[in-house]
Amino acid sequence: MRHSLLSFTFGLMLIPSLLHADREKSATAFIQGKKAYQSGEYREARAYLLNAIKEDPTNKRAQEYLRHVQSAAKHGVRPVNLEARLASVIVRKVKFDDLSVDKALAFLKAKVTESTSGQLKPNFIVKGKSPNKITLDLGDLPASEVLRYIAELSGYQLSYDPHAAVLSSKNSIAAQDQKFKARPKGRGKN
Repeated sequence: MRHSLLSFTFGLMLIPSLLHADREKSATAFIQGKKAYQSGEYREARAYLLNAIKEDPTNKRAQEYLRHVQSAAKHGVRPVNLEARLASVIVRKVKFDDLSVDKALAFLKAKVTESTSGQLKPNFIVKGKSPNKITLDLGDLPASEVLRYIAELSGYQLSYDPHAAVLSSKNSIAAQDQKFKARPKGRGKN
């Protein structure tokens, strides 16, 4: 009896580490699925996302991306490579003097929209706050490089989603990483 109780107790102690390992596997599969989706590899994305959900059925982001993948595949949607499209647009003059990130992005969006006669209206998502102001004086530069400078000078990390350029503060990235490391609901301290 004592041996059985000891084995049972040891087994219970392993559950949190096993759950953590499943969440890490899920997070890794999600990232791979997201990248495959963004490059238009919908079958591959579907497989990765299904694996992410299998490893962690509570992974809402994987479930959301799986819906996007299925919809894109069903409707024959091809991904828009926003970074490449921004790289093809030359911004003739950029002069910022202590400008906020929001105003710098509004300027860039207006310049890109104007330069492409409305064919490209980039979306920008800003996650977290940056107190940094931007000062730039540039000319004849691809819009993708202007955006990279805006992100770098304001302390953001730049990434691209299928429909937007995303500027994430270090705090918002740390918070996102923490979601995958957090304990599952109902598994608090005893």
